[in-house]
Amino acid sequence: MENRYFEIRSNIKFLVKLKWKGTQIIEALEKVYGTRAPKKTTVYKWIQRFKEGRDDFEDFEHSGRPGTSKNDENIEAARNLIEEDWRITVNQIAMSLEISYGLANSILHDNLGLSKLSA
Repeated sequence: MENRYFEIRSNIKFLVKLKWKGTQIIEALEKVYGTRAPKKTTVYKWIQRFKEGRDDFEDFEHSGRPGTSKNDENIEAARNLIEEDWRITVNQIAMSLEISYGLANSILHDNLGLSKLSA
């Protein structure tokens, strides 16, 4: 699991133990992580899990067809990476988001409408 997710989930668990409300937790995460903060639905899911006594930070194993990494969160994360450094490469985006080169390339071209410029 990526360190950022471990960190966020441990922060959520800590704040749940302090009996913070969901809205307070979300606000704190948005202050700390900005655009890289998890979606509200994700935060509420983890709040519920920790309230039910769950101790670990790993996702449950899923059965059936695996989900796709081409989702709104990765598209937005790719957009943010490009805004931070317009010279970033497709490979750097793929490594940063822990997705394949082909998927990163597809997000850039199909979802963000970007294309490579010739020098």
